[in-house]
Amino acid sequence: MPFSPPSADSSPANSAFPAARTVHAMVEAQTRRSPRAIALRSLDGQSVTYSALMHRAHLTAGMLRARGVTPGARVGVMMHRTPDLVPTLLAVLLADAAYVPLEPSWPADRVHTITTYASLSLVVHSDEPPALPAGVATVRVSGNEAEIPTSSSSGTDGDTDGVAYVMHTSGSTGRPKGVVVGHDAVTAFLRALSDALPLDDSDRVLVRTSFAFDVSVMEMFWPLVSGASLVFPHPQGHHDPAHLAEVVAGHGVTAATFVPTQLNAFLATPLAVTCRRLRRLVSIGEVLQPSTVAAVRRTLPQVELFNVYGPTEAAVATLLHHCRPEDATGTRVPIGRPLRHTGAHIVDPDTLRPVPPGTLGELVLSGPQIARGYLGQPDLTARQFIADTYSRNPTEGSAPVAYRTGDTVTELPSGEIDYIGREDRQVKVRGHRVELGDIEHALLALPQISDAHAELCGLSPDGPARLAAWVVPAPGATPSGRKLRRALLRVLPAVMVPDAITVLDTLPTLTSGKLDRRRLPSPFPAADRSACLRLVREVWTDLLGHADFTDETTFFDAGGNSLLLLPMQRRLTRAGHEVRVLDLLDHPTAVLLSAYLSHLSPEREG
Repeated sequence: MPFSPPSADSSPANSAFPAARTVHAMVEAQTRRSPRAIALRSLDGQSVTYSALMHRAHLTAGMLRARGVTPGARVGVMMHRTPDLVPTLLAVLLADAAYVPLEPSWPADRVHTITTYASLSLVVHSDEPPALPAGVATVRVSGNEAEIPTSSSSGTDGDTDGVAYVMHTSGSTGRPKGVVVGHDAVTAFLRALSDALPLDDSDRVLVRTSFAFDVSVMEMFWPLVSGASLVFPHPQGHHDPAHLAEVVAGHGVTAATFVPTQLNAFLATPLAVTCRRLRRLVSIGEVLQPSTVAAVRRTLPQVELFNVYGPTEAAVATLLHHCRPEDATGTRVPIGRPLRHTGAHIVDPDTLRPVPPGTLGELVLSGPQIARGYLGQPDLTARQFIADTYSRNPTEGSAPVAYRTGDTVTELPSGEIDYIGREDRQVKVRGHRVELGDIEHALLALPQISDAHAELCGLSPDGPARLAAWVVPAPGATPSGRKLRRALLRVLPAVMVPDAITVLDTLPTLTSGKLDRRRLPSPFPAADRSACLRLVREVWTDLLGHADFTDETTFFDAGGNSLLLLPMQRRLTRAGHEVRVLDLLDHPTAVLLSAYLSHLSPEREG
């Protein structure tokens, strides 16, 4: 059934920047309204006004133009999440170029791949110059304005045909997919979100998402077109729930965005209940469970919780559900209704014709938020971006194409949309979209591997799902799971590296020759769970200095803090359990952590 976009109206959000056709023009319009308002806040108490923010952005844009950046160019940005990032991104846009995020934590091979095929004209960085392909120029920016030439940008609005950014997601061929998103799509999203969730100059919004993940567009620019402030935690603290709770509570944060897995960890910290100024939470990137809704209502009863859905190919977010009390006790949480001017259509995946209400179908999105396609991949673009034959009354500037999400959904009796799952091999890991074929491609690129298969496996109803892989060694090779994981960490982001890699003589097949997934051995064989529980209790007791906790008590509730996570990780690793700090956050109680450790059998890993 189609959910057509509503007709245009003169809402407050639209009247605030009626002529702004680009992201930077929207921010400049807000700057003219409140030049002395605080735009950026850091933990050391320093702040930057809107006027100072745009002044620095114009200076940096002038410097980029002086370095040869021309309209339509793609500029790489390799910076940490600090206040310096925001004027840099605005500067790229002011130079009529598109920014391409290069996360500093990425392996050098991934940075090299994206830099090459995206044809970056320049890479802006804040630390030491990164290792890049020959011929790619670099320029360093920092908080010191003396390092920026005094030439400034003319600051034109540009036009809606311009590209704002190219955001990369995992690709099934081993090559990341560069999603090309235009200013028209982003400004349509910002207007729609400002209509649905208005902010003002009393709001302070937490910036904690990697800017290589499109949720960062919402975290940074939604507040900046509304007169609100951005609050930056420590650059390395975005995965530390205790640190985030301290920042939210101590700096008066009123709105924050979390992936559900990370939201659960945040709510489990003792400081979460002290976040009294927090009044709005946005959940995005993963399926929101009723238990998380219940935890929000129990821990932060003053907070409004919103479940938001949207692929990168449709400018961040397209559907929104305002969570209700009954969501905490139901079986599923809807993804809601489409934002302003977005069309959400449930169709038969074979015929692409709309299905009756209550029938399962593929979600197809239409409207001005649709991206331009995939950079340098016309065949894939043609498959996923199809003619928009669904919108009954397309709005002015609406994209002539619709996007096939690949997500299976259904319309509920309430008229809202419920997310069911996916039929392809694309999965979500901590909010990041991962193509399992991308992992298999990386494994097969290793000389010691002749065949590989990857899947997302559930450990238990209580724990999060985990990536696993099964491999067949090349003749004469004797790889181990642990060595293979270390090799993958050199070419893939950590979120894409399987937690367990099982080495087999051959992958099991059906009589048809296809993989028999049912005969794949468990990647997480259960070890002696009682021994793992004893180990966790011993480590916690040593680190905490007491044993006054139960197996259901979270580490933070027992008196732990983020500074003890690394010592805990080292102790468990020495005991034969190769875990990451994120694993400790995902399994915050002794019983959950011991269950996870029992599945990570050292014997299986190598």
